[in-house]
Amino acid sequence: MRIAFVYDGIYPFAIGGFSKRIHDIAKKPSERGHDVYLYGTRLWNDPDTLLYDGFFIRGICPMVKRYTGEKRTIPAALVFASGTLKALAKDGPFDIEDSGMASISPLPP
Repeated sequence: MRIAFVYDGIYPFAIGGFSKRIHDIAKKPSERGHDVYLYGTRLWNDPDTLLYDGFFIRGICPMVKRYTGEKRTIPAALVFASGTLKALAKDGPFDIEDSGMASISPLPP
């Protein structure tokens, strides 16, 4: 089975409750031999795709300032949505795609 998780922050490069939750959930199917991909903002240096804890993490867009005060920025959402569309079109299809609490912008792609 091929599984994709889409969220702009990928643990361990983004430290947060939801990023860690996705990481922990992704480990089980990966341990069972499924192909698991985590897609998010590239918060590390090259390469774009890394093998980490048995699954692939993929930086699909560059870092753009995500917050102004407590609100997410529109440019960051649009850059992430564009990266999501390109990555899923290139790497898909997937049996399961989970976007959890990602901002609404990547949901249409």
